[in-house]
Amino acid sequence: MKCQDIEKYIVPYVDNEISRELRLIVEAHLQACPPCKQRVDRLQAKPAAAQETTSSLPPRSSRRRRKRKDWRKWTVATVATLLIALLIGTSFLTRLGEDLGLKKAAEQWFSTPVHASVTDQGITLKIMDILADPTRAVVTYVLVDDQGDILPDLYFETSGPNQLYVTDEKGEKIAEGARFQRDEQYADLTFSLRNPPNHIVVHMDVKQYGAMEIKPVQWSLKIPVDIEKTMAASKTIPIHQSFTTPEGLNLHAKQVTYAPSATRLEIETQWTGEAKERIQKQARERLQMDPDESFLHDLLSHKISYHMEDEQGQIYADMVPGSVNQTKTVSLTEYTVENDADKQGWYGSFVPYEGKGKLFLVLEEIMVNEPADISLTFDPKKLSRQPFRQQIGDNTYTLSPLVQETMAGTGEKVWKMELDIVGTTTSWPKWFLRDDKGRSYPVAIDYQRSPIEGSSAGAHVKETLLIKQLDQLPSQLTLLMQTQKKTYDNFQWRVEIPPAP
Repeated sequence: MKCQDIEKYIVPYVDNEISRELRLIVEAHLQACPPCKQRVDRLQAKPAAAQETTSSLPPRSSRRRRKRKDWRKWTVATVATLLIALLIGTSFLTRLGEDLGLKKAAEQWFSTPVHASVTDQGITLKIMDILADPTRAVVTYVLVDDQGDILPDLYFETSGPNQLYVTDEKGEKIAEGARFQRDEQYADLTFSLRNPPNHIVVHMDVKQYGAMEIKPVQWSLKIPVDIEKTMAASKTIPIHQSFTTPEGLNLHAKQVTYAPSATRLEIETQWTGEAKERIQKQARERLQMDPDESFLHDLLSHKISYHMEDEQGQIYADMVPGSVNQTKTVSLTEYTVENDADKQGWYGSFVPYEGKGKLFLVLEEIMVNEPADISLTFDPKKLSRQPFRQQIGDNTYTLSPLVQETMAGTGEKVWKMELDIVGTTTSWPKWFLRDDKGRSYPVAIDYQRSPIEGSSAGAHVKETLLIKQLDQLPSQLTLLMQTQKKTYDNFQWRVEIPPAP
């Protein structure tokens, strides 16, 4: 995974508020990425210092004296900020700066104090604030026990049994798939919005919470939010600048939206007709048959990376967390373009620019999938006597014997085979299988039995592969990897962004 893919999981990882599968992915990335590892080490050092302090707390009277002493050290500006926060009942102003855009919006009185809550099993889900504008809705909450103390574990899944989404007043869903992040005293759920109405409703139906220990609960809230004020304070300006890379990916900078909490660029991407035909031809040659829809979708999928810079070429915000300024990172969100399956949409949000000069979008690279040239040819009957092992590039591939299994629920007979990959691979590659007669067979990955770990030798991916429609084992089988990621940066595209009105 790229650093921008792993960034949103860093804080939950440090706080032990991440699923086992995601934890393994993060740890595999950290093994191969010193900058991300250094960031984790810095974050882990903060809780350690805090723990050391709380483990030797002085008597209450001493704590009072210490608080008075610390209060005198605060600046007038900090005290004023906290007083305003108390007056308007918002938590956004008191933050340490993880999201400077939220603080700026709160300073302009755009956040909405909510104080809605629901209690079950002695634990209360308390909504503190919601800040919503045309770019996003950020819901700030805490989990509190029956003594009024905030729980150390504020995590709950934003999908699966938990239903978290945003609708209009008529109940039409307009956003889901919230992003979770937290600080020591609160957690945020961020929904990406697209052309929202003036009145929205946040729905939270939570069935379980906890990262390390999942606990059942019944929390249900519907929170109406009036965003008419932030909508009126926002402005969308067209850009309409396009560029086609040598690889045939067209990028169209469509428009920019200036909202109270963020500036958001909207970009649409699409492969040219010639590029799409070339990709399909490569797939047919690799498969020796017409590619199925899933394989073709993987080949056409892609990502973009860019930064924002001023007239002097100084980077204002980019997509690598903390490389410029921790509060000024471009957060990229993918969305589906309505009524056009060939196009892909991208929202890039960053802290509103306060400079006097012009701001520019600069394309850095595109990441695409290409037909892989990795294959493993083996005798399946010999695997029971000796595992198959092959070194390709930086990775070592090891195959275990094939064993027949019966699929639960369907009763279908499948062949199970485990594939170990040790090296630089940090995700689950997809495969298809071909026998010595040229016949192909579908290969599924059992993700529940496919961990990703880190080791002294590098990343360790263990895939449990399920092979269907194969009645008998032939004398020879070949596993062919479907796609490999490739990065291109052989271009220059610099687009001037229209200034805020």
